[in-house]
Amino acid sequence: MTVKNPDTGEVYYSGQPNRVAGFSDGLAFINVPKNVNKIRLEFEDADNFTHSYQGYDDSFISKDGTKLYPGGVLSNVRVNTGAYVVAKENQTKYEVTSTTNNASTTSKEITVKVENKGWESTDRGVKYKVDLPQGVTATYNGKTYSGTMEIDLGSIGDRNSTGKEKTFKYTLNIPADAPSITNLVGKVEYKTWQNSEAVPYGETKTGVVPIPDQNVELKMFKTELETAVAGAANLNQNEYTPESWKKFQDEITRAREILNEEQNNVPINQRKSQSEINNQVSLLRAKQNSLTVAATTTEKNNLSAKVDELTKASTENKTPKSIGEYNKRV
Repeated sequence: MTVKNPDTGEVYYSGQPNRVAGFSDGLAFINVPKNVNKIRLEFEDADNFTHSYQGYDDSFISKDGTKLYPGGVLSNVRVNTGAYVVAKENQTKYEVTSTTNNASTTSKEITVKVENKGWESTDRGVKYKVDLPQGVTATYNGKTYSGTMEIDLGSIGDRNSTGKEKTFKYTLNIPADAPSITNLVGKVEYKTWQNSEAVPYGETKTGVVPIPDQNVELKMFKTELETAVAGAANLNQNEYTPESWKKFQDEITRAREILNEEQNNVPINQRKSQSEINNQVSLLRAKQNSLTVAATTTEKNNLSAKVDELTKASTENKTPKSIGEYNKRV
């Protein structure tokens, strides 16, 4: 059998596919270059002698009475792919929020799905590889990785098997000190399972499946800041002096800007870190505690009456000088 490019004549395989004996199937694995969309198969008798035979009585007789032994019989030629693994529809956008105001890391589970659409299963040792950004780690089957994570997925069955799909999950651990987007560019590497009866044309090539980029957006813990701002809504402006109330409202405004960063599409690298958020909580509480209570109407009236009473003090038996000093103070 010869396998070639019908356009260029380039030969990809030439030989006799392996078979057990007699009329058993012949099998051959052939590596076809990328971007080749058609091939030509040519067959010829593997024997180099005639099968005509005159001295044996059998049922193979030609029209002229010559007894013939048939040459090579070719039937049921099947050409199909080996393993052909593709990425299934995977979630590409993830979000996670830090759980406390002092967490060192925040975790998110990532799911990857692949499927073998080929006619052969993969060999054992299918690998998933992904580069992890600095400071980010990943955990799979109890083992934690940094730098590059490479995990063994075993094998994936052919398109007609129940094991044609492979879904696996791992946990991503992200530093929780500042907002971030972790970009994961993964790939799956595999080889077609090589039947022991087949003749490979060179080593079976490795297939590489790019996994669509998966992004994880980390948001900061803002629950305490939200609570502090909500509590301010219960305060009555009229109960405090204008000066102290203004300073308090300035901190409220800054706090709301932090709370609305995502809605206002503030770039991730310009959003406040966890320490800055914690500091804003402290500032807001401090300004609230330093609000100056304004005098009530009754207190103001009492003070006015007291002033009137003092201004009407008797000047009897008082020197002009002492009266003058008193009036200055009142």
